[in-house]
Amino acid sequence: MIFRYSIENFKSIHYCENINFKAHPLKRSIKPLKNNLLSTIAIFGPNGGGKSSVIYSLSWL
Repeated sequence: MIFRYSIENFKSIHYCENINFKAHPLKRSIKPLKNNLLSTIAIFGPNGGGKSSVIYSLSWL
């Protein structure tokens, strides 16, 4: 199970970027899974911002 994902120096991502799958303790609008993990996250940003690179990097796991 993935709790946190970090990526650096992959395709268009040069600096360390982190994705945290733990639910924030103050926001309970989405029901978290076991260990307070989220079942869904969203990645958004401008064109050419590296969104697809993040998804592609997950295929290397």
